[in-house]
Amino acid sequence: MARSLFRTLEMRYGTRPDEWTRREVVRASVAAGFGLLLSGCAGTALRGRAAEGAKRVVVIGAGLAGLSAAYELRAV
Repeated sequence: MARSLFRTLEMRYGTRPDEWTRREVVRASVAAGFGLLLSGCAGTALRGRAAEGAKRVVVIGAGLAGLSAAYELRAV
Protein backbone atom coordinates (compact mmCIF):
# COMPACT_ATOMS: atom_id res chain seq x y z
CA MET A 1 0.00 0.00 0.00
CA ALA A 2 1.44 3.36 -1.01
CA ARG A 3 1.70 6.17 1.51
CA SER A 4 0.33 9.57 0.79
CA LEU A 5 2.67 12.40 -0.12
CA PHE A 6 1.80 14.33 3.04
CA ARG A 7 2.50 11.34 5.29
CA THR A 8 5.85 10.74 3.60
CA LEU A 9 6.85 14.41 4.00
CA GLU A 10 5.70 14.40 7.63
CA MET A 11 7.83 11.37 8.39
CA ARG A 12 10.86 12.81 6.63
CA TYR A 13 10.65 16.51 7.54
CA GLY A 14 8.28 16.56 10.51
CA THR A 15 8.72 19.09 13.30
CA ARG A 16 11.38 18.28 15.83
CA PRO A 17 10.28 17.96 19.45
CA ASP A 18 12.56 20.81 20.59
CA GLU A 19 11.17 23.36 18.11
CA TRP A 20 8.17 25.59 18.75
CA THR A 21 5.36 25.66 16.27
CA ARG A 22 3.91 28.92 15.04
CA ARG A 23 0.76 28.28 17.05
CA GLU A 24 2.76 27.87 20.27
CA VAL A 25 4.65 31.13 19.67
CA VAL A 26 1.43 33.05 19.01
CA ARG A 27 -0.23 31.53 22.08
CA ALA A 28 2.75 32.42 24.32
CA SER A 29 2.97 35.99 23.01
CA VAL A 30 -0.77 36.58 23.46
CA ALA A 31 -0.55 35.25 27.02
CA ALA A 32 2.40 37.54 27.75
CA GLY A 33 0.57 40.52 26.27
CA PHE A 34 -2.53 39.90 28.33
CA GLY A 35 -0.36 39.45 31.40
CA LEU A 36 1.22 42.86 30.83
CA LEU A 37 -2.15 44.43 30.14
CA LEU A 38 -3.70 43.03 33.29
CA SER A 39 -0.71 43.94 35.46
CA GLY A 40 -0.73 47.56 34.30
CA CYS A 41 2.92 47.53 33.22
CA ALA A 42 2.21 48.12 29.55
CA GLY A 43 1.56 51.85 29.84
CA THR A 44 4.12 52.85 32.46
CA ALA A 45 6.60 54.15 29.89
CA LEU A 46 4.05 56.48 28.30
CA ARG A 47 2.38 57.89 31.41
CA GLY A 48 2.73 61.61 31.83
CA ARG A 49 3.57 62.18 28.16
CA ALA A 50 0.06 62.59 26.79
CA ALA A 51 -1.28 66.08 26.38
CA GLU A 52 -4.62 67.09 27.88
CA GLY A 53 -7.50 65.83 25.79
CA ALA A 54 -5.30 63.41 23.85
CA LYS A 55 -6.94 60.20 22.74
CA ARG A 56 -5.51 56.77 23.50
CA VAL A 57 -5.13 54.30 20.65
CA VAL A 58 -4.23 50.61 20.71
CA VAL A 59 -2.68 49.10 17.60
CA ILE A 60 -3.19 45.34 17.46
CA GLY A 61 -0.61 43.51 15.40
CA ALA A 62 3.08 43.97 14.74
CA GLY A 63 3.01 43.46 11.01
CA LEU A 64 4.06 46.11 8.54
CA ALA A 65 0.64 47.77 8.58
CA GLY A 66 0.42 47.81 12.40
CA LEU A 67 3.92 49.18 12.86
CA SER A 68 3.47 51.89 10.23
CA ALA A 69 0.10 52.86 11.72
CA ALA A 70 1.65 53.12 15.19
CA TYR A 71 4.50 55.21 13.78
CA GLU A 72 2.14 57.60 11.99
CA LEU A 73 -0.12 57.95 15.04
CA ARG A 74 2.88 58.60 17.27
CA ALA A 75 4.14 61.32 14.92
CA VAL A 76 0.86 63.26 15.11
